[in-house]
Amino acid sequence: MNQSITVSPEAPHMKTADLVNESSEKTDEYLPVAVGTTVSAGDRNNFGTVVDDLGGSCIIKFQSIEGNVAQKEIPKSELSLQNGTRLAKSKMKFKVWSFHDLDKKHPEMRPEILHGFIRRGETVNVIGSPKSGKTWFAIGMAMSVAAGTPWLKRIQTEQGVVVYIDNELHEETIAERFRRVAEASDFDLDELNKNFKTISLRGLGVDIESLSDALDAIEGNVSMIVLDALYRFLPKGCSENDNADMTRIYNTLDRYAKRLDAAVVVVHHTSKGGQGGKNVTDVGSGAGSISRAADCHMIIRPHEKDGYFVIQSENRSFPKCEPMTMQFNWPCWHLSLEEAKVRVDKSAHTQRNDEKSINDGKLIVERFKSGIPFSTNDANKVIGGNYLRAARIVKEMFTANNIFLHSKFRRPRGHEPSDHYTVDSEHQFDEAYDSDNYREDWCK
Repeated sequence: MNQSITVSPEAPHMKTADLVNESSEKTDEYLPVAVGTTVSAGDRNNFGTVVDDLGGSCIIKFQSIEGNVAQKEIPKSELSLQNGTRLAKSKMKFKVWSFHDLDKKHPEMRPEILHGFIRRGETVNVIGSPKSGKTWFAIGMAMSVAAGTPWLKRIQTEQGVVVYIDNELHEETIAERFRRVAEASDFDLDELNKNFKTISLRGLGVDIESLSDALDAIEGNVSMIVLDALYRFLPKGCSENDNADMTRIYNTLDRYAKRLDAAVVVVHHTSKGGQGGKNVTDVGSGAGSISRAADCHMIIRPHEKDGYFVIQSENRSFPKCEPMTMQFNWPCWHLSLEEAKVRVDKSAHTQRNDEKSINDGKLIVERFKSGIPFSTNDANKVIGGNYLRAARIVKEMFTANNIFLHSKFRRPRGHEPSDHYTVDSEHQFDEAYDSDNYREDWCK
């Protein structure tokens, strides 16, 4: 059993805060203010008069309705003019790194948590259709890291503390799911008790902005934070379909990841409808910035074979991963040797067209089963449809070895030769075929 990781302050990945501080620095610029100017102090519109400007602060005289007078020194960061202009403006100063300095400071990548997929400080999406088992998927991954055992019995993990933050399930349901996965996976319960923590937020109205208070309750070094599920963390007025809104959400997640030096894993759902025809980064409900902002975008899609799923990911800090086929045997996910083939769900209209194409192909085979060579135009006469559609059906039949190339029919001068096909594999391409014979065969 791997030991729990203890991170020393000198470890390279712990210098994230140093990088932020050395790369950028906040400084305040103070506006000069004349004596006698009326200013507002704080957020409660406590108006007073400037007695003296001390540079970074002012002596302000306040007078109550009863006529009581008091003077107080207040930082300019808390003061503003009557028109709302603040007397202190923050300005960022940035450091430009040379190649040598940056290379020296960071000779290695951030440490891996889930080898080939996740590193410390990264943001991760786990995307699956509603009720597909994605929460069980995330629990198994998180517990593998906490227990220090290979995920799916194959993918190496680095043991560390994991905090699973759920805002979707009741505490009783969470406890039951954790118990089921732990027992079925045969994890070391002592290791889980030490490294696997949870925070239940259902019904508390905690969004991604106020989540900071929950994170303050976490003590010690943490490797991974899991947020399940994203839609319940969105602040009021925030739309998952708005790129600007979701960019702000993921900027906040990045701040949490840097603050804790931990990976932040977000569980999210797919959009409605079939997902098979989409690119990996297009899978997921909402704005495109959701997949673009994450360092790892991991998706779960149905396999061609019922009961199986294909897991794919796009990773920013790792080479491209090969798709994996998995089975969800409640309550755990398992790797499968089935070839990774994503199911492509077809619309009812497409299915009707496919069925008609198959029937038309059978008509073509039946008409020319005697071995008579035929062209695309001949096939079109048989099925009585559009020429381009006939050309597509003939091409598909040829690709599937349902028909075979027979000859290049020499058409009248000025026309390109036309491919002719045969249903009989014994009469494939014949250079010596005479077009006059073709006309005689067709006229029979």
